Amino acid sequence: DGAHLYRHAGAGIVQEVFPQLTLDRLHGRSAVLHLRYSTVADNPDRDNTQPIVLTIAGSEVAIAHNGNLTNVAELRADLRAQDPNTVFKTSTDTEVLLHRIARSAGTMVERIQQAVRGVQGTYALILLLPDKMIAVRDPSGNRPLVLGQRDGASYFASETSALLQVEVPYIREVSPGKILVIDKDGEKSHWITPAPHEKVPKAFDIFELLYYALPSSTMFGISVSHYRQYLGEMLERYHPVPEADIVVGVPDSALAIAEGFA
Repeated sequence: DGAHLYRHAGAGIVQEVFPQLTLDRLHGRSAVLHLRYSTVADNPDRDNTQPIVLTIAGSEVAIAHNGNLTNVAELRADLRAQDPNTVFKTSTDTEVLLHRIARSAGTMVERIQQAVRGVQGTYALILLLPDKMIAVRDPSGNRPLVLGQRDGASYFASETSALLQVEVPYIREVSPGKILVIDKDGEKSHWITPAPHEKVPKAFDIFELLYYALPSSTMFGISVSHYRQYLGEMLERYHPVPEADIVVGVPDSALAIAEGFA
């Protein structure tokens, strides 16, 4: 609301965790929302839902992370070596990243630049502070992150279909290696490191196109539905089944592939 952050999180589908009564109690002009399903077994004694909130330099900061840090054990050990009293409330790599930001110095942008040095893996981040929102995409561009704008407000999402749901015009992808700051003065761009787009090979996650994204999305500059239909055409070219009567797509994300095959 410009002064404080209010967090509500829980397990279950969106309608269960965020009924209308809960939404009515969440006041403010900026928000960050994170949905996930567990890809590893969660510790039942810890709340691994996001966003995670931490006070940094006297300001509350909420972070939502899409990605996976591959050297998280090393990063966690390094933080404990610096301060044996470091407490991790979750078992996520996201909290490790937030602690690294807290241990850094300077402006929030400078803290982020320092925190991601030595981090291996992938990340697309949204950070919410009382007076600004910051979007970060790793230099490889592995995870998608898009920007939409309407009526002077900015919207970030993992894919363009989310913007379509709330009738927000899609503007562009957040460039790999970009730190984008949105505040009352507008939009400011920074780089994680000097010219990362030139020095770091791009590594877009093919599984986003194959499975995760909705067919109505455009991802990495490609129409998801057209891409999947093309895959089906290629599959039929290399492995034709001329005696087949019906082609069935399983699961739902394979329907366009089945169309292309047919």
